[in-house]
Amino acid sequence: MIGFLFSCRDRTIPPYREGRSFRSKAGAFAFALLIAAGPIFASQPSPASLRAGEAEKPVFTIGVEETLDPWFFVQTFAPTMEHLRKSLPDTTIRTELMSQNALLDAAEERRIDALISTSGLYAFARNEVGAQHVATRRQPLATNPARATGAVFLVRSESKYRSIGDLRGKSVVATDEGSFDGWHVALGELLHYTDDPEHFFSETKFTHYTTPAPVSLLLAGDAEAAVVKMCDLERYLQTRTLSEASLSHVRVLSPKTRESDEARCLRSTDVYPELVFSTLSHADPEIVERVARALLFMPEKDGDWHWGLSNSFGSVDKLYRSLKIGPYEYLRQTGWRYWIETYREYLFLAAGLILLVLMHIVRTNRLVALRTAQLRETLAAKERAEEAAGIAREKLARHDRLTIIASMSNMIVHELTQPITSLFNYTASLRLYVRDQRDEALDELCRRIDRQARRISDIVQSVRLYARGERVVHTDIDLVEAVRRAVSTFRSSTAARGVTLQETWPEGSLLLLGSALEMELLALNLLKNAAAAAKKNRGGPSPVVSICLAKTGAGVLLTVEDNGPELSEDEFRALSEPTSAIVRESDEEKGDGQAGAGLGLGLNLCRSIVEHHGLRMSFERRSPQGVVAVVEFPQEVLK
Repeated sequence: MIGFLFSCRDRTIPPYREGRSFRSKAGAFAFALLIAAGPIFASQPSPASLRAGEAEKPVFTIGVEETLDPWFFVQTFAPTMEHLRKSLPDTTIRTELMSQNALLDAAEERRIDALISTSGLYAFARNEVGAQHVATRRQPLATNPARATGAVFLVRSESKYRSIGDLRGKSVVATDEGSFDGWHVALGELLHYTDDPEHFFSETKFTHYTTPAPVSLLLAGDAEAAVVKMCDLERYLQTRTLSEASLSHVRVLSPKTRESDEARCLRSTDVYPELVFSTLSHADPEIVERVARALLFMPEKDGDWHWGLSNSFGSVDKLYRSLKIGPYEYLRQTGWRYWIETYREYLFLAAGLILLVLMHIVRTNRLVALRTAQLRETLAAKERAEEAAGIAREKLARHDRLTIIASMSNMIVHELTQPITSLFNYTASLRLYVRDQRDEALDELCRRIDRQARRISDIVQSVRLYARGERVVHTDIDLVEAVRRAVSTFRSSTAARGVTLQETWPEGSLLLLGSALEMELLALNLLKNAAAAAKKNRGGPSPVVSICLAKTGAGVLLTVEDNGPELSEDEFRALSEPTSAIVRESDEEKGDGQAGAGLGLGLNLCRSIVEHHGLRMSFERRSPQGVVAVVEFPQEVLK
C-alpha cells in the first residue's frame, strides 16, 4: 500500500528499501492511475478561480502520502475530497501528493495543514511534527477502524505447505516493499518463526501494483507463495479482477478469520488501523473542527471506504519496533559500521590513544614479568637448596636412627631366637605330658602359650626383615579382626592398667591386602602410646583412650584418641617428624622412671608399617586436651 520506511536521524530511506517514485511508475499503472484520478484533479479549483477567491476564502492544504495503490484514489481519495469541498464551500481545499520525506518536511515547514497517510507514517508524524488524529479509514468489510487492515499469505491449493512456517527458504511475491499492510504486516507475522524476517524467504518479488497481480504470479508458478492485503481477495471477486474459478486454486495459510471478527475478510496476520486523516497544530482550529465533523458524518456508499474514530495505534508502534523500521529505524543503527561512519575521526583519535596506552602497558608488563621471573627463579633456587639440605639432614638422621635400630634388632633377634625355640620345645613336651590326663583347662593353657610363642616368633622375624630393609609378604586380611586382636592384647597388658578403653567398630568385615601382624602391631603401639599419655594427668581426669574403626566415603579411618595433657608446639611437631623418638611411653615400661628417654622404636615401627601399606598417618590436637592419631586407609588399598 502506501510506502513508509526512513531513518529517524535524517529521514533518508535506505536504498535497499526505498519505494519507487510516483513519477517513475510503469506505464500500465500510470494509465490506471490517470483514469482513476481524473475526476479528482478535475475538481481542483483552477488557478484563476484561486486568485479570484484568495482574498475571501481561507486555504486548507492536505498533504497526501504517495501511494502505488490505484484503489486508494477510486474508493477513498476522490469521494473524500468531493465531500469535503461540498461540506466546506467557504474554504479552499488543496491537495498535494508527496513522498514520505517530502510530506514530513512540508509539515515541519507549515506548508500543509493536514495529512492522509498510513497508520505507520502517522505514528511517526505524531512524534516528529505533532500530528493529531482526526479520523481513521474503515473499509466496507470492517466495523472497527482500529482493526481494519492486515495481510494474507496464499499458496496454491495443491501445495504441501500448511502453515506460514513451512515457507522458510521458499519464494514469495507481494505488491510493494514499502506497503504497510501489504508487506510490513506480513514481516511482523514472520517474527513468530524467525528473528530475521527479511531473509526468511529465498527470493522476494514485488509487483508494485502492476499487472499481473501477486495472485496471478502465484497461479502461474512464478512463486511458491504470495502476500496480499486483507480484503483484496474479496475485492477481486467484487470487481471481477480475478474469477471465482481462479481463486479456487489458492489457499490461505494460517487463517485467523472468525465469524465474530470485526474484519470479516480472510487474513493470516493480526489486524491494524487503516489510513489516518490527521491535522497539524498550526492548522485553523475552526476549519479542523468542520473537517472532522464532515469526515465522521460522511454519507456511506456501497463499495466505498469510510472514516471512523480510532486512537489505538499501540499495535503499529509494537510492530515497527519489532521490525526496527519507521520511527524505530535507529535501532538498526547500533552496529559497528554505523559508529565507525558517524564518529570516524573520534574513533581514530581514541584508537591512537588506546594504542599508545597499550604499548606502554605491554612494555611495563614485559619489564615486570622479566624482573618477576628473575626473582622467582632466585627464590626457587633458594628453596630447592634449602629443600635439598633438609632432605639430606633428614636422610642422615634417619640413617643414624635406623642404624641404631638395626643393630639393636639384630641383637634382640639373636638373643631371643634360642629362648623362643626352647619355649616351643617346652610347650610341646608339656602337651605330651598332659595328653593323657584330659585336663581341658591345662590343655587350653598350653595352646595359649604356644600361640603367644608363635606371635613372639613372628614379631622377631618382622623385626629382622625391617632391620634388613625387606618387606613382609602381604595377603588378604580382615582389618577388623587384626585391630580387635590388638585391643585384646592391649587389655591384657600392663599398659591398660587404670585406663578406660572405649571402642567403636563397623558392621561386618573390612578386607585389606597387607600383613595382619603389622596391622595388629600398628594398632597396639598407638593404643600403648595413647595410654601412656593419658596416665600423665597428675591430679586431672581419669585416663581414657578411645579407638574407632569406621568407613568413610574415601575409605576407612582408624583413630586412637587420648585425654592426656596438652602438648607444647615442639612436642606436638615431634610426633610428625620421621626421626623423632617416642616420648610418650609409660613409666612402668621404662624401668628407669624417666619418660621420654626411649629410642622411639614404637612410633618408627608405626611409620614403617604405614609406608609399606600405602597408608597415611597424622596427629591432631583434641579439645580441650589430648591427641588423636589418625590412620587413613584409601579406597585403593581395600578389597
